[in-house]
Amino acid sequence: MFTPEIMEAIPTALEQIFDSLQMSIMTEIVRMLLEAAEIIPSTGYKMSRLYDLGTSKKRIKDIVARTLNLSDREVENIFTNITESGYNEAESAFIEQGKEFIPYSENEPLQQFVRAVQEQTQNECKNITQSMGFAKRQPDGSLGFTPVADYYQETLDKAVTEIASGASDYNTVLEKTVTEMTNSGLRTVDYASGHSNRVTVAARRAVSTGLNQVVGKINEENAEKLGTNYFEVSWHSGARPSHQVWQGRVYSKEELESVCGLGTVTGLCGANCYHSYSPFTPGITPRTYTDEQLEKMNAEENKPVEYNGKTYTKYEATQRQRRLETTMRAQRQKIKLLEEGGADEQAIINARARYVKTSDEYVNFSKSVGLSQQWDRVTVGSNTVKGITKPKKAEMPLRGIKSADDGKIRGMNSNKHIANSSKGDILKEESKKSITPITDKAIERVSKVDIDGYSEEQRVEIQKQHKELLKFSKEHNQNKEVAFVFREDLTDKTPLLGADDHLDFGTSLSGKGNNLMILHNHPRNSSFSDVDISLFKNLKSLKTLTIVKNNGDVEFITKGDNFNDEVFKLEYNRLKKKMVKNNTDAEYDKFISKLLNKTKSGVIWSEKNIP
Repeated sequence: MFTPEIMEAIPTALEQIFDSLQMSIMTEIVRMLLEAAEIIPSTGYKMSRLYDLGTSKKRIKDIVARTLNLSDREVENIFTNITESGYNEAESAFIEQGKEFIPYSENEPLQQFVRAVQEQTQNECKNITQSMGFAKRQPDGSLGFTPVADYYQETLDKAVTEIASGASDYNTVLEKTVTEMTNSGLRTVDYASGHSNRVTVAARRAVSTGLNQVVGKINEENAEKLGTNYFEVSWHSGARPSHQVWQGRVYSKEELESVCGLGTVTGLCGANCYHSYSPFTPGITPRTYTDEQLEKMNAEENKPVEYNGKTYTKYEATQRQRRLETTMRAQRQKIKLLEEGGADEQAIINARARYVKTSDEYVNFSKSVGLSQQWDRVTVGSNTVKGITKPKKAEMPLRGIKSADDGKIRGMNSNKHIANSSKGDILKEESKKSITPITDKAIERVSKVDIDGYSEEQRVEIQKQHKELLKFSKEHNQNKEVAFVFREDLTDKTPLLGADDHLDFGTSLSGKGNNLMILHNHPRNSSFSDVDISLFKNLKSLKTLTIVKNNGDVEFITKGDNFNDEVFKLEYNRLKKKMVKNNTDAEYDKFISKLLNKTKSGVIWSEKNIP
């Protein structure tokens, strides 16, 4: 129903919402520390006055309420739109076997089941927010869980006492508190077991658990309707050793449980497992991989790679990469919180230096062991960090293209709408959309668009290539961007697949000629980004840029006969200066929309929405 890559990508938007919750609460605590430092010298340590200003508790409650509102909507999106899209993918298998397929809209029993799982997942998200806190060092040296309200008050009490008494200065208290919070992360605790997880991990697990229930239910119902008791388990790179032995193969329903551990925490579809299983009809359904291919692929996965005197399998390398990403996320949070709290400049410089050192290690390690660099994991929910320019990969998802105006790249992968955490804001209303899986129906609904300057024959060819691009993306990795680059006569197609969620046109357009056309997709169905527009205006050789969205919609911009690049650049710079004040994605979206609605410079823009 879904590839492992899609299964892993679907919870990202919810994870991002809870990451913003985490940053907002930590920012609120830092703000109150700053309030304390300003009040103490003039009040002689009047705690009543300090707590009169402590409306933070109410603000934290408001932040949590907004988080639940956003998370409820995102969970609903996952268990309606995305589930329906995945369910309808099975239609082709039914047609091939001459079986009747019941569309999702007509399958009321399944819809009831999905609604029940959706409600279960929403309740789990609510439970996460009701048991949040930080891991705090106890007097005996052990780590203990402290609820948010208690942590907030204890931290403030201790800070006021230490600063007022002269035992510590403000910068020391601030850095110690920030380090404690970022090392712990905002956590949620299971009071029955005493075990705690970061809220982002708990939110991702809640969605994955519910999604696995729904996918399993759909696949098992489809298998019954197709008259088969067999299933093919998906394969993905970097699988843990205990899963590698059974992934990619065909099993009976009973073997899914006895061999693959379906239904257990550590088995198929258990914790942190992105494998899925699809109905398989022996003699009719072709296998994705033969046993020989699987043996070869797994052998390649287990081939040791050396880095700094130590050897790693693919799984071991992936685990170390994840640990480095976790460290960098905490380091980025620390920089932002120190800046928010007005820390000593040297403390901020030191924090940035530690981040740069870790990120350099991340780049070197990833390249040495042959892993893609997943910068979206590092920057989730946190925008950019001021003062850090090395490595640039940490700050921009798209490399190879630089805006001539300010050097900032907004990103061509539509990982957008992240709150400005330095302002303590929760994820905005227009939160990051989920990736839309590419379906055969979406490919079919791609229509011909009337782009000025192209003949009818060329327009038909563009429609065909939009469909081919979605097929290419579906086959290779539908949660990343794909692009086709064409010469003026639509010949000499160059397919480009985004690595690390970016597309690099730096060398791909060199020597291609003039009046080039770029067709690319946006996995989250978003419109043009600022980097798209920067590419369009700065590359004289580029005439037309199109987006074919994963849902089949098409959008394009092209330079008309009266296109004036100087006028367009002036409009771009004027509007950007006027509308973009805080570098938020919401501002950029409004800016791009307004810019494209102005046609005085000869830019032609059109969006084709198919009912």
